[in-house]
Amino acid sequence: MNDIKEYRLSKLSKLVLTLKSRLLASDSYQNESPKTVVNYAEFLGRPLTRGIFVACDSNDKVLNRPERYDHYCEHGQYGLIKKKSAEYAECVKYHEAKKQVLFKDVEISWVTNKFQQEQFYGVTVNGQWCGGWDNFKSSYLRDGETIEALCTLKEELRPCLTDTAINQIFE
Repeated sequence: MNDIKEYRLSKLSKLVLTLKSRLLASDSYQNESPKTVVNYAEFLGRPLTRGIFVACDSNDKVLNRPERYDHYCEHGQYGLIKKKSAEYAECVKYHEAKKQVLFKDVEISWVTNKFQQEQFYGVTVNGQWCGGWDNFKSSYLRDGETIEALCTLKEELRPCLTDTAINQIFE
């Protein structure tokens, strides 16, 4: 399935039908189809957390992108950031969390409500503001608790899968 440039989240039935059509067209998908279906079903059953959308710590708290993260990515341990420094550790932590992200085009950031002076995580999907995290889950995802709830979003709001997600499904 490497011929598709961008994978959008879809219902399991759509994946099965896509694999069926490919299976009929070619023998090369015959062995991978059942495994892919099982992997995708397991993927859809994973819990909804902020960490599947943006880099988060183990408590699902959104991590800020370190100031010199690009430098770290470009140079790693050989760059100007000292390997045993707090800045280096912050870059490593962010990098490892970023590798766990499963969806592109979703932003989650700390927002302050100007009228009520309360802070919350705001969600933007494919450039569209979706409100706070709790509102996003209850209104847009109908209180879904797993990734499968994202399949209920309108097509233009369904986020694309990252390479990490694609590798988990098509391994």
